[in-house]
Amino acid sequence: MSPTRRRWIAGTLGVLALVLYAADLLGLKPPPRILPSVVLGIAAVVIGVSARPEAEGSSASPLPVSRAGRLMTVAGFALLALLLIPIVPIGLVAPAEGMLAIHGTWLAGFLAAWRLRRSHPPVVLAVPFVAAAVIAAILWTGTVYLGWQP
Repeated sequence: MSPTRRRWIAGTLGVLALVLYAADLLGLKPPPRILPSVVLGIAAVVIGVSARPEAEGSSASPLPVSRAGRLMTVAGFALLALLLIPIVPIGLVAPAEGMLAIHGTWLAGFLAAWRLRRSHPPVVLAVPFVAAAVIAAILWTGTVYLGWQP
């Protein structure tokens, strides 16, 4: 499959994941609530990462980043920083294991965005949404099944 087609599929899955996530936030769909958007978001990131374009000559050197790419990267990291604000005091709701899982999810998202900042700026923009969906799923699972309460 060509890299262009993979990017198109990844973009479509990413948009669908964001629509499902927004519908979940607005309460427009029944359970299983957050799971479809998490699965589609992860699939979009995986397909987008595998659609790595090859540079002329050496494939080891990163491609130059355009102005739009830099803007997407900055926006992605700004959204990750905003996501950090509600998860810092997460210990008020979750026990130590939950805090570790939630902070680890954010850190994994940050590291993935940092690694992909030059090669895939659109994926960097999608990472905060995927991380937020996974964190919401962790919190939902903890409150419903594990009895976490403030």
